Amino acid sequence: MTIRTVEPAPTPTDDRPAPPAAATPAGNRPRYRWWHAVAVGVAVNIPGILTGGGGADDREFYASLPTPRLAPPGWLFVPVWTVNNTLTLWGNLRIANLPEDTPGRRAVLASEAATWVLYAAFSPLYIGRRSPALGAADTVAGLATTTHAVARAATIDPRAAWALAPRLAWLTLASYVSVVTAVRHARGERRRA
Repeated sequence: MTIRTVEPAPTPTDDRPAPPAAATPAGNRPRYRWWHAVAVGVAVNIPGILTGGGGADDREFYASLPTPRLAPPGWLFVPVWTVNNTLTLWGNLRIANLPEDTPGRRAVLASEAATWVLYAAFSPLYIGRRSPALGAADTVAGLATTTHAVARAATIDPRAAWALAPRLAWLTLASYVSVVTAVRHARGERRRA
């Protein structure tokens, strides 16, 4: 007589869905670290510094433009961009540290790279060349690349997408303001007192 043993059916250890892809495998250090983000932040601000953005002449130029009523005051730009850039760099690190084969990772990083180039070019175009039209074109292009990055990031890392959301909101307002300003400037309108 043969005795048969019946093995119990395997029980699932966890019925929860798998969490989103982690920024790094457990126990491994991320490939890209905070100092990479700092290097990017410094590099993209060099053109604005070299252009002299923020000087008295630049503030007078901005104040002379025929901006719409929703235009933010000039003093608000530095704190807003400091917050936007800090959150963006944090979000970019999260995306960059996802596994390289993560669907959509490269698309987000490409959009973010384009956005950083546009950011670096803004001051030389708008302030350096005193061109509201080039500033508006740069801003609207930045809105398009940011919109793409947020939409793609939301599918692979919602926290990174939320980190980019304040920049998306700011560029939405900035696109409106810069286009209206460029059109009014082209028509020869002056700032209303």
